[in-house]
Amino acid sequence: MNGDVLFLWNGSLTQDYHIEITKDKTTSDWERQTGTQYTVEDALLYDSISIIVRLPGDGTNNEMTYSGKHSMVCLLS
Repeated sequence: MNGDVLFLWNGSLTQDYHIEITKDKTTSDWERQTGTQYTVEDALLYDSISIIVRLPGDGTNNEMTYSGKHSMVCLLS
């Protein structure tokens, strides 16, 4: 087991969100997800993990980053 990181943001549990995950320098395709949380498994394998969350139809990037001992939180308003 290499630890998990749980990203949480404010919003509706029934709302669809678009998310993009970057682990170190590898970025995923955009995914559509319902709910206000996303878990990255095996987080200790990476130096940095970032998530960008968008509301559908809104180009505003809401980014959160986990990097080892420190984490930054940005909440959707």
